[in-house]
Amino acid sequence: MNEDALLTRIRSVVDDFVWAVHDLSPELLHFQLKETRSGSENWSIHQHLSHVVDLEKEVSLPLLRWLVLPDMLEPA
Repeated sequence: MNEDALLTRIRSVVDDFVWAVHDLSPELLHFQLKETRSGSENWSIHQHLSHVVDLEKEVSLPLLRWLVLPDMLEPA
């Protein structure tokens, strides 16, 4: 996959997220179900998206920088 195709795909994913939540109220974005029988925690939509943002910042963005500027990770 070339750089332009990758950036286009990333932008489309962001657009998909925006479309999916654009008309949700803050109450719905932060709504959490009660704990399940197994005791596992249920995340709100807001929490899910926050984790996606963290993943993008910590993993995907550095990889994209390396893809565009490969010398960036090479020792000086």
